[in-house]
Amino acid sequence: MKWKYVVFFLLELAIYFLLASGISKILGNFTVDSFVKASLHYKFLIPTLWRGIYFLLFATAYYLLKRNLIQKETELRSELEIEKLKSKLLISEKEFLRAQINPHLLFNTLTFIRTAAKHDPGNAREAISCLADIMRYALKESKDGFVDLASEVEQIGNMIKLNRLRFENYLNLEYTIDIQDGNIKIIPIILLTLVENIFKHGNVLSSDCPTKIMITSDSSTIIFHSSNLSDHPNAEETSKLGLSNIRERLKTSYQDNFTFTHSLHHNLFLVDLRINLREYQKKSIAI
Repeated sequence: MKWKYVVFFLLELAIYFLLASGISKILGNFTVDSFVKASLHYKFLIPTLWRGIYFLLFATAYYLLKRNLIQKETELRSELEIEKLKSKLLISEKEFLRAQINPHLLFNTLTFIRTAAKHDPGNAREAISCLADIMRYALKESKDGFVDLASEVEQIGNMIKLNRLRFENYLNLEYTIDIQDGNIKIIPIILLTLVENIFKHGNVLSSDCPTKIMITSDSSTIIFHSSNLSDHPNAEETSKLGLSNIRERLKTSYQDNFTFTHSLHHNLFLVDLRINLREYQKKSIAI
């Protein structure tokens, strides 16, 4: 492409020289012979070419500079539009993944209530109250898509209470909470769904092997750990969709600042989640 600029510049220079020579001929009333001689004389040729090169270089530089500025402005606008689209896509993705989880949670909780209603209407009323709290929480919107960890843990308590009603307090459950600051932020429904999956797919009544749920946090880390006997020989495959949704939500919100593992060892299903809030906050500030 550069050779085209060279050819164009030489062509401009030739046109300028011919015009300058023509104007000099008209103004000086030269004959053809005198015109040719005068045009080729160094006193006319050198100043004319110098002026032509001087002004054409300025004109060419102005053209290239303006074109580059327009090109950069266009690229900047394109980048801004792309960032806006990415932001909208990110919000839509979060809402889509969250919407996939909420109906799943509602369906299973209603099943719990139906079971409780058969045994004790009083327990059913209490279960409905817990469900109402959970659904208000699930439907509540936040400005930045995050909630206090204490709010999430409170609804986990409601979920456990629902299942104690369902199994008439026969749950063999060890539930440990050690939260230094309940105001630290987390994306909603994540921990709640992990607990809900335990009651859906796990054997929580075994007297030989208690179900364990542990939630700990400090100012920089949130840790969730659970272990439970599985009612299904292929527990990982059974809960694959729900766990996949959880991973996608974590990835969307925390990028690579988390670890999330789940595995089956001798019919014991293990889940570990660690969210590194300090590294996430550093990257958020940098962005």
